[in-house]
Amino acid sequence: MVTRSDDTGENAETHGNGLEKSYQLACHLAVSGQLGRAKRILQELESRVSETQMRAQIQNDLGVISHLLGDRDQANARFQSAFAIDANCELVRTNLAFLEHACRKAGTSAPGEHRKNHSSHERARIAIISLLFNWPSSGGGIAHTVGMAKALAASGYEVRLLYARNPSWGVGNVESDLAIESIPLDFDKSTGYADTIRSRFAQALDEWNPSSVIVCDSWNFKPHLAKAARKYPYFMRFNAQECLCPLNNCRVLFESQSEFLQCPHHQLAAPDVCRQCVERMGNHSGVLHRLERELSGVNDPSYVIMLRETLMEAKAVLVNNPTIAETLSPYAREIHVIPPGVDLARFPREAVFYRPDRPIRPARVFMSGVIEEPFKGFAVLHEACRVLWGKRRDFELVITAQQPGRIDEFTQSIGWLSQDAVVRAYFESDICVAPSLVQDAFPTVTLEAMACGRSVIASRIGGFLFQILEGRTGLMFKPGCISELAERIAYLLDHPEERCEIGRAGRARVEEHFSWKVIVDHHYRGLLETTEMTGCSL
Repeated sequence: MVTRSDDTGENAETHGNGLEKSYQLACHLAVSGQLGRAKRILQELESRVSETQMRAQIQNDLGVISHLLGDRDQANARFQSAFAIDANCELVRTNLAFLEHACRKAGTSAPGEHRKNHSSHERARIAIISLLFNWPSSGGGIAHTVGMAKALAASGYEVRLLYARNPSWGVGNVESDLAIESIPLDFDKSTGYADTIRSRFAQALDEWNPSSVIVCDSWNFKPHLAKAARKYPYFMRFNAQECLCPLNNCRVLFESQSEFLQCPHHQLAAPDVCRQCVERMGNHSGVLHRLERELSGVNDPSYVIMLRETLMEAKAVLVNNPTIAETLSPYAREIHVIPPGVDLARFPREAVFYRPDRPIRPARVFMSGVIEEPFKGFAVLHEACRVLWGKRRDFELVITAQQPGRIDEFTQSIGWLSQDAVVRAYFESDICVAPSLVQDAFPTVTLEAMACGRSVIASRIGGFLFQILEGRTGLMFKPGCISELAERIAYLLDHPEERCEIGRAGRARVEEHFSWKVIVDHHYRGLLETTEMTGCSL
């Protein structure tokens, strides 16, 4: 196998010192045998680099690492991706030839052949299990689960969703068609203890005998569901910092309604600190958080032992961004950064740039999400717009709030929206703002706005840093900084052509890196198929 670790002035100039240094670090780690860390850095870089030669190089290097880890199908997929990006790259041609020769020498089929043979037999069965599922849901984590399940089913896997249902808790409410096979598992106060719920999930899994299991949407109960899946290769999917933070899944401390601090501790490293925090501040949590913590038993010292065991036993831990991967890496044998995807069928390309004739109206600044949650940052956005309103009257602020109607002279609520309606709201907007004050793992609101070809402004924090190429696919500002946010909005109001160009670049970035098809092909396929088939050893 051939990789390249030399530095070039062109790449350093094109990508900036930060990206180039990260790439050189990944090469150094790979050469020194630290393949997992090298892989995580390269996976982060692949969504941030735009220059063709370097993108192909990163795909090639990920292919080399996959080969060294014994996954020839994934190696082949990476090399093919690199070849599609840069057909003139001799490095990739060499590695593809090497891979084919290695398979012939070992007396095995070429990469991908056993996958085709497998498709003529029973499809791989993927069970997705959840304690806190509802549909439709305003939460990004559950939307991620449904999108993942549909994308896997569309890619040829047999998918079954198993979810808990408890009307008194308000979980398990499915009010519209999921378009995937789903089975509710009922529990109530008389059967609401952890052992019984684990047994029900274990029994449902045994009745179906899946190839692998993905544990989702379960907050602190995640290790309990992992125990239910122990007979099978299982993956623990983290959509936020659940299990790390038993208080609110965000590692955020509330000093006041407008002041939030990022907690330096987490449950795996400092369980006693987290238990004391929950005792002191747990009454500030919502009812479901309190019920779920009690059910999970986070106040018992044995809980953290179980959490550590199930993380280490997992086939892999799946997270949304490299920051969370770094936090969890000492406690898991394998971690993969796999962001949420976007179903591009919901955002037809012809609608992205086609703006039908409409009455002349002020530019629309749109915020989608639960604005009632203080850490989402609506107060910051509203105050920034108030500052602008004192200087200009050529815009309006549109939000999704529980009660529709006029809020003030520049703010309008359009109420809660269905998934179809929120797409229309994006298309009708001009600027989409995500003013979060906390480290959201990988917010879907910005991905959806980018998929609609709309310019985005987001806080320079959390998952936004891995979604947005600042100045190219969106603008960013210091979290909570009203003046900087007002400046960013004013800039886009004053530069409509640049606003459109940012929107186009955002759409292209989603198509290339964040469509569900790309996510499945580049991430899930290799993971899930290695649980079903054994490849030849190196």
